[in-house]
Amino acid sequence: MALFKRRRADQDAEPRAATPEDPPEDALDARPPAPAEAPDGRGPHDSADRPETAGLMDFGAIRLPIDPEAQVTVEVARETNQPVAVVVAIDGSRMRLTALAAPRTGGLWETVMRDEQSALTREGATVRDADGPFGPELVAQIPSTTAQGRQGKQVLRLIGADGPRWLLRATIAGKAARDREAGAALEEMFANIVVARGSVAMPPREPLPLRLPTARSVSDEAEHDADRSRDADPRALLERGPEITEVR
Repeated sequence: MALFKRRRADQDAEPRAATPEDPPEDALDARPPAPAEAPDGRGPHDSADRPETAGLMDFGAIRLPIDPEAQVTVEVARETNQPVAVVVAIDGSRMRLTALAAPRTGGLWETVMRDEQSALTREGATVRDADGPFGPELVAQIPSTTAQGRQGKQVLRLIGADGPRWLLRATIAGKAARDREAGAALEEMFANIVVARGSVAMPPREPLPLRLPTARSVSDEAEHDADRSRDADPRALLERGPEITEVR
């Protein structure tokens, strides 16, 4: 059963750096606009190309594919009590998702990736470039201390996808960060995310607004995935679809 929880953003969030104020869009390098989809049709997708929401949990800017095996958590900011990230956990792996506004020229991921690399290096991490299914990514080994007090390293994968005026980025931890085969399920979910950018003007790197899906919307999506050959039973839908729980 998928589990949807709500937690504060300062709990187990990935390392991140404070970035300087972003320049206006026309000050960024004039690279060609990023395509709405990869040439082979692989996502993430833009809502203009994938307007349907069937089979998706609608978190506002991020529309997440429903997976009965996944546990979905929403991080909320302590100061505002507003959602700031969506976290998906599957079989010992975790993926933290955020969506940012991007300039029309595209190419924001390269800039964000280098800023993240610098921030992680300052914190003592070893960071290297890698090529992944979505293009350039980073693999970081971060010094950590186990519950038993032993020194170790936490491995993270930082991936991103540029879309039309948006950037979807993810930090992957756990088995999927160390073993690409173990990360297949999370990568597939990332590829099938739909980003709803909206038409409101926003500066580059401004987080796109997230919201908690309503119980009704989750029930509707679970019903869509239910067996159409039988009458829908609300209890059966709960067994197949997400269970909504808020953790404050």
